Amino acid sequence: MLLGARLAVTPLTEPEAPASTPESYQWRPLPPVARWVYSLDTAIGSAVFAGLLVAVLVVFSLAQDWPVYPVAYASAFLGYAILGFVRGYLRWKHTAWRLDDTGFRITRGWLWKSETLVPRVRVQHLDIDRGPIERHYDLATLTVYTAGTTNSAVSLGSLAHADAQALRDALLPAARADVDTL
Repeated sequence: MLLGARLAVTPLTEPEAPASTPESYQWRPLPPVARWVYSLDTAIGSAVFAGLLVAVLVVFSLAQDWPVYPVAYASAFLGYAILGFVRGYLRWKHTAWRLDDTGFRITRGWLWKSETLVPRVRVQHLDIDRGPIERHYDLATLTVYTAGTTNSAVSLGSLAHADAQALRDALLPAARADVDTL
C-alpha cells in the first residue's frame, strides 16, 4: 500500500427493519397524558424531600443560634420541585415498551439506558393496578410476575388502560399453555 493512498470508506447506514415486522413490534411510548402524571409525581416527591431538608436546616440553624434565611430555603424548595418536574418529564419521554415474539420489553433512561425483557414463557401471572390518579386519566400499572426470586416482578406504570389490558391478554395465553402441558 502506498503511503499517500486513500482508502475508500463506505458510509454506514442504518439497517432497515424487515418488511415482515408487524406494526405491534415497534417501540411504543407512554401516552401523552402520562407526561403530567410522571412530572407531577416526581415534582411532589422532590418537594417533600426538599421540605424535609429545609425543616432540618431551619431546626439546626435555630439550635445553633445561626441566622435563618427564608428566601434561600424557599428557593431551594422551589428549585427541587422544578428539578423534580423536569426529571419526571425526562423519565416519561425516555420510557417505551413493545411486545414481540420473544416477550415483553421495556426500555428506560437516556444517559443510563436499560432494557428489560420478560420472555413469554417465564410469565406466571399479571396484575393491573389503578390508583385514583391513574383512574382519572385512564391509565394503569402493569406488573408482570415471572419465575424466580430476584427481579421476579417487572412493573410499567402509566400505560393506557386499554394497552395494559391488551398486554395482559396477549401474555396470558403463553402462561396458560405452559401450565396446561404440565
